[in-house]
Amino acid sequence: MKKWVWRILIPVILVAVFLLYRNLTPQKVEYFVLEPRNVLETIVAAGRVKFSQEVALAFQVPGVVQEVRVKEGDKVRAGDPLITLEDTLERSRVELAKTELALAEINLRRIVEYQRELVQEEYRRATINRQAASDQYQQAQLLFERGSIPEEELKNARRNWETALSLENAARLNMENIREDGPGFLEAKAQVERARLQLSQAETDLQKKSLVAPLDGTITSLSKSPGEFVQAGEVVAVLGKNPFQVVTNVDERQYKKIKPGMKALVSEQANPGKEVLASSIVQVAPAIDAAQGTIEVTLLLDDSAGNVKPNAAVNVEIIIREEQGVLAFPRRYLSGENAVWVEKDGKAHPQTLSDLTFFDNWVKTTELPSGTVLLNPNGLREGKRVTLGERSIE
Repeated sequence: MKKWVWRILIPVILVAVFLLYRNLTPQKVEYFVLEPRNVLETIVAAGRVKFSQEVALAFQVPGVVQEVRVKEGDKVRAGDPLITLEDTLERSRVELAKTELALAEINLRRIVEYQRELVQEEYRRATINRQAASDQYQQAQLLFERGSIPEEELKNARRNWETALSLENAARLNMENIREDGPGFLEAKAQVERARLQLSQAETDLQKKSLVAPLDGTITSLSKSPGEFVQAGEVVAVLGKNPFQVVTNVDERQYKKIKPGMKALVSEQANPGKEVLASSIVQVAPAIDAAQGTIEVTLLLDDSAGNVKPNAAVNVEIIIREEQGVLAFPRRYLSGENAVWVEKDGKAHPQTLSDLTFFDNWVKTTELPSGTVLLNPNGLREGKRVTLGERSIE
């Protein structure tokens, strides 16, 4: 009889000892310290990096590719040369036009700086000579009337006067020809302008043989190599314009929550540990893709995203709601619908909360003071002795 009793009592005693030990031995519990933090509510989606604009580049004239100065993936500045066509003839025309312009300018300067002064001096001398010849002719007329000189001498005096008059008229015409409104000076100016226009046209024709970047960006495509023929208007390169955009597709059930201007966080899927980039929504597609059940959203990356690779796969977190400096804790620390476990004097105690705001995996509260130690609710009961284990940060 006694053996039977002990067979019953021993297991009961062991269970009682175990329960007493468990009650007296503190439970090691993961904990979270309630402190001010910034909390977000986000919509998560996948996307790809795109250029905000892609520009197809082509030559205005046909020709043979002489040099390709860039390769795919190169970053270029506006005005950087990209591809040149064979341009020997155009360069020769430019040099010839430069020479003709220089000669025309020399001729114009000669008129202004030298020839005007020369013809004025010639006209002054011609006037003096004509006046002297006129005086001599008048004197000869008087002497002839008195019979002092023969008729032949009078005729010679007249011829001298007529010659001097003719030279004076010619000098006057030369002087008038190259004054500011004279035909000779105007023609010299016109020659300079024509030479300048010819040079400008030659330089334009030469420029057409060189393809330059119209804006800052990245070369995304090249279709020609040196020696290949290019038709006018044929696309030879594609330039992607910075800054980058991210195109993502959001579940149609979420589209009412998003609108242009909202901020978002972007991280590369290939480099999950890399810095998170800031962006903002610039466009929400006007229609839903019925086949996919999504709506396309376009985001513009900030200027700091200079090292992002085109077409890279990225993760996107669109920030729907954000509050800064609030007291919030991870949702897994919530026990039931509105209670948490707090540590007081080394024991676990449940506390009911009435004012809770939910942000995805976070819960905001205004009823607990900063510094409150919250306990992971798994396996806890009221009054259980606890010891703090690993501290959770999220």
